[in-house]
This record gives sequence, structure tokens and C-alpha cells, in this order.
Amino acid sequence: MINTRDINELLPKVRNLCNDLIIECKKQNINIKIISTYRDNEYQDMLFNKRPQVTKARGGTSFHNYRLAFDFAIIKNGKIDWNDIVSYKKVGNIGKLLGLTWGGDFKNLKDYGHFQFDKNGEITINKLQNGYNIYNI
Repeated sequence: MINTRDINELLPKVRNLCNDLIIECKKQNINIKIISTYRDNEYQDMLFNKRPQVTKARGGTSFHNYRLAFDFAIIKNGKIDWNDIVSYKKVGNIGKLLGLTWGGDFKNLKDYGHFQFDKNGEITINKLQNGYNIYNI
């Protein structure tokens, strides 16, 4: 099973956006840590089957599986703060301005610590599963 937090595992376009997000958050005195980038299908399935459910995506149906997504956490006093929704929303707005899709806007399962690059909905899981050229983004 593979679950990495290495931003070098992201596609170059997404890696650059991730770096831009980190820089912009620092400018606004928000400390974030990247906690997940690429996941293989086996790890994704493990998350899907976890209770309480932490994802609606099975292996092969997550942007993480295609190196197009990353998760982050807010860091306060050297520790992860999962409850600072105000800061997560600020980071969400920063990411959206950069062109990322924010998990806090998801309809079913809000994922405040998630970003993906889907070109404003142009890139879909269905397209990815059917050979969409991700190396041309």
C-alpha cells in the first residue's frame, strides 16, 4: 500500500499549485502541512472501508490515485488542528483562487483538508479511467 505526503509524487502542474498554496498561506500567517499526495488503489480502498467513513472514493476513483490531489492540515503550536474550520476555509479560498477544487465545497462529504486539480470540472474520474492524458495538463 502506498500513501505518500511527498509533493514530488504529484504531477508537475499540481506540485506547482501545491507549492504556491504553501507560500500564499505563509504570507497570510497560516501554517499548513501536506499530509497526503499520491495513494495507490489498495490504500484508497482501505480508507473507503474505514469506519467512520473518511472518503466516498474507492481505489481508482480518487484524484489522489492519479497524482492530481493532495490533503493538508492546519498546524497550530506544532500540532495538527482539525477543528479550526475558519482557517480551513481561508486556505480553501486561497486554493480556489489558484485554480484548485476544494473539498470543502463537496456536496456529500465535506473534505476541508483536500484539494484536487480537475481544470474546473473538465477532468473527471471517468475520463481518467478511460485514458485521459494527465501529462498534458
